Amino acid sequence: MKRVDFGVFAVSIAVLFSTGVWAAQGTPGPVGKVYSLQNKFGLSVSINTKEGRYTTTYKERSWLGPGIVSVLAKNHWYRSSDIKFPDATAFHPPQGKLILTGASSSSGTDRLGTYDSVSLTWKVPAVDVKLVTSFRLYRDVPYLVFGQEFPEGFKDYASGNWIVPSVVFPQFISARRARSDLYSWVSGGMFSHRFGYGTASSLEGTVDLLLLADNNYDTMLLSPFANYLVATQQSAPVASQDETDPAKAAINCGIEGLVDEIPVGYKHEHLLVAGTGIDRTFREWGQALLTKAGKQIPSKYEGDTMKYPVYWDDYGAYYREHGFKEEGYNSYEDIILGIAKEAKEHGLRIGAYQVQDSDQLLYDQGLFEPRKDLFPHGLAWLHEQLGAPLEAYICWLAPNGPYRKKYPYWESPKGSVLGASMGDV
Repeated sequence: MKRVDFGVFAVSIAVLFSTGVWAAQGTPGPVGKVYSLQNKFGLSVSINTKEGRYTTTYKERSWLGPGIVSVLAKNHWYRSSDIKFPDATAFHPPQGKLILTGASSSSGTDRLGTYDSVSLTWKVPAVDVKLVTSFRLYRDVPYLVFGQEFPEGFKDYASGNWIVPSVVFPQFISARRARSDLYSWVSGGMFSHRFGYGTASSLEGTVDLLLLADNNYDTMLLSPFANYLVATQQSAPVASQDETDPAKAAINCGIEGLVDEIPVGYKHEHLLVAGTGIDRTFREWGQALLTKAGKQIPSKYEGDTMKYPVYWDDYGAYYREHGFKEEGYNSYEDIILGIAKEAKEHGLRIGAYQVQDSDQLLYDQGLFEPRKDLFPHGLAWLHEQLGAPLEAYICWLAPNGPYRKKYPYWESPKGSVLGASMGDV
């Protein structure tokens, strides 16, 4: 990896590793420099502190467009760059400018490996908010981590809209000159995968995680890397009446806008992983999350539910589509026992059996209890007869069910989570 500093100040490089990396730790730099980080995988980031912009490239091509930092405070946007970025109508113009008060470069090692980093410290005018944004590029793995840090916290953080983070970093602006030959994919849930072609921001709405790939199967993944329950990534158009480029859009990353206050010392991160091959890059991304959490991929032979086939009768399965009935059997539990017996006769061991939620339980009554017509002896009896685990799940607490009277619960505002039809979690 190499890091090169350019700018209005002369820089003397006295000590270099064989890899070409600065040996300095926590080296402060003057405002106005351009910091450049690059690793052996062709992943790089260039940070222009004078202009308040940064650019990430993979194999010398920009995938995501120029990046900036944006902060919403007292209903005004403050940005790191003068880039034309129309305000949303919910907030008041004019835009303000973030004040860069410090920049530093350093090297270090964590669970992911050895990295080189650049940190920028910002002051938000008119409010007592200090923000540190950082770039951490790893030498031996294709990871670039974007960090937010709040040394003094952030009171009144909420924007009033969960998809509008009040601190947006990273934030990538796509325009007419942006790379437009990228395939994109976002999982909107079990039944709503979304695909696109064009710029990195061709898919609008929630884009965490965002997968990008080109015709050569070069691939890039952008996702939250911390605080997953409150993290968000949104792709939103920024064109307005005075914006002449209809292709301009932004990929906005950060902590969702319904969080009331950010505590002192809070940190947040997003991860960019690059590689060749969609499956291989997905695996690399997954390995990054596991390594950060100090976890390993479990063996596929660990536990009966991993060692052996599992019997599921969810949507599309034969018995689910035939009302859990079979001629010659009185109930579904008899069918299950018959399946287990026949499997044993053929030398097949079944590791577990599923109890399907909305069709096999008293779902309409909001109960996590089996239907008597399907399981007249109950699940405990069936489990004993099978000698194998039962896998049961439930999606949510039914609004009209009895559990809300018995247990504490949290009810989300209707429609606050896009695509969700339930109000209780």
